Amino acid sequence: MIEERLFVPCKDHDIPMVLCVPQAEGSYPCMLLLHGFLSYKEGDGYLLAKCAQALAKAGIASARIDFCSMGENRSSRIHYGTKVMLEETKAIYQFLQKDKRFISDRIGLLGHSLGGRIALLSTGLNPKCIVTLNGALKIQDQEGFKFSKEYVEDIQKTAIRS
Repeated sequence: MIEERLFVPCKDHDIPMVLCVPQAEGSYPCMLLLHGFLSYKEGDGYLLAKCAQALAKAGIASARIDFCSMGENRSSRIHYGTKVMLEETKAIYQFLQKDKRFISDRIGLLGHSLGGRIALLSTGLNPKCIVTLNGALKIQDQEGFKFSKEYVEDIQKTAIRS
């Protein structure tokens, strides 16, 4: 397994990323691993790093990123929000599609918690698969409180569509 750390441009900032590739040569399917709220690319309890290792053993590459203002991402907390995380996801997804080490039509998304929400809102990228671990997408809480109409409309506007 080979790990490579790099930064990928996204509008006015760079996204820190760790690529995990099974071997030096070949072309592999790839999973983009998205962390949860206030976490980072290794994941809570190194969940995403462990996932990357397991995927590599199965012959699947992976990419882990730090969302806006988290981990090594130096973008200001002022810019934090769903829209920016979707832009970052799209930028990394497109980067992976262009990289010859990865099979462009076999790139999937795996998100934990908030990362699961971002993965589900990124279906317009047409990933091969989407996996969520405790994906936070429901917009109604346990007691029946509904989010405002404006909040729901904002989420719908920021979702990536094909």
